[in-house]
Amino acid sequence: MKTPSVHSKKPQEALELKAIIASLLDQARDKVSFVDRDAPDDIFTLDIRMLHEAVHRLHKMQAKPIIVSTAKGREYIDYICPHCHDTITQRRKGQKEGLYRPKYHDSCGQRLNWEKMVICGKLKIKKSEASK
Repeated sequence: MKTPSVHSKKPQEALELKAIIASLLDQARDKVSFVDRDAPDDIFTLDIRMLHEAVHRLHKMQAKPIIVSTAKGREYIDYICPHCHDTITQRRKGQKEGLYRPKYHDSCGQRLNWEKMVICGKLKIKKSEASK
C-alpha cells in the first residue's frame, strides 16, 4: 500500500491537517486532569504547552488568503498578512508590473495563498486588478 507523500498537494491534505490539529487539542484536554496544581512545572503542564505550541505552528502551515486593502483617494493597494496583519507588499493602482508574492510572510512565517484574496476597503476593485 502506498503512503501519501508529506508534500502532496491533494485536497485531503487540508482535511488531514485539521484532523491532526483536533487530535492534538484533544490530547491537551485529556492531560489537564493529570496536572498537579501545586507543581506548575510538572511534566503534564509541559506536555500541554508543547501540544498547544504544535497546534499554533500547524495553523501557520495552512495557507490563508491574502487581505487586499484599498481606500478611496489612496494611491496604493496594500497586501496584508491574514495572521499578523502587517503589510506584505504594496503597489500603485494601475501598476502593470509583477507583484512580490512570497509563499510565506517574512515577519511571522504564515503560509500565504495568493490565489484567494479577501478584498477590504471602500474602493471597489476587481479581483483581476488586485492580483496583477
